[in-house]
Amino acid sequence: MTYKVFISKVKRRLSDILGPSGITGYLRTRIRTFTYTHLIREKNVGSAIPSTNRDATEDSQGIFYIAFGDKYVSEAIHSAKSVRKVSNTPMSICCDTLPDDAKSLFDKVQIIKPEHIRAKVDYLENTPYIRTLYLDSDTQVEEDISHLFDILDKYDVALTHDFARKRHRWSEIIPEYAAIPEGFSEYAGGVILYHKTRAVDFTNKWKTYFYKNFKKTNGWDQASLRIALWHSSCQTYALPTEYNVRSENVRKKTDGLPKQEGGLHPLRPRVLHWHGLDDPEDKTKRYMF
Repeated sequence: MTYKVFISKVKRRLSDILGPSGITGYLRTRIRTFTYTHLIREKNVGSAIPSTNRDATEDSQGIFYIAFGDKYVSEAIHSAKSVRKVSNTPMSICCDTLPDDAKSLFDKVQIIKPEHIRAKVDYLENTPYIRTLYLDSDTQVEEDISHLFDILDKYDVALTHDFARKRHRWSEIIPEYAAIPEGFSEYAGGVILYHKTRAVDFTNKWKTYFYKNFKKTNGWDQASLRIALWHSSCQTYALPTEYNVRSENVRKKTDGLPKQEGGLHPLRPRVLHWHGLDDPEDKTKRYMF
């Protein structure tokens, strides 16, 4: 391997780890993590990053994006265009830049300066809608899903389950994560339906646990999301999987999880359910997945 090839691989690896904010953003995050943790310990604050948007009306509802960096903003624009093909649902975005020809897609554009790649934990409260459907930038909406907002008549937060349930690696280093029963799955953070005012306890706790465990998780937000949902006073609903369909490559990664989980597959069947299980000659003992 030549020196140039080696350096190129190192740069790509650093880019994967640090994200679009780069080394500068990473260093800012380290400083912010220290400050945030200090505030939590000394003053018992729930949120060191207050929302800058408080003008949502009681009957407002819409789709909300948080994206930065040209690649992710471009993805968010694609997602918003897919929404507009099937629905007139209002949309807003928090971003660092937005092309002029895309501004008409959004009712409100908030310019932000994120300091780490998982900026959603900082800006979920900035939604201009009381009833909000947050979508990651790398999504595509196939049909009108505005009926989801009605779920917030009864629940405060709704997400789909992730492929991981209770990760061994997080359990070893994060006591709050390890203490949660295995049957309480991780949730996927790419599609989040939430009520802005009633979900404050959840969004505050997510930020708190995210920064508290930032160093341990290297800035990943899945562990803190699970902890926040477990400890939150909010009523949480598990959306059906068709509202957050992952790619084949992402699903295949699940097959590698046993190596991290003590040799056990996180999606291994715990309970089988069909007629004939008591018949040793039954030939239908197969799984749906």
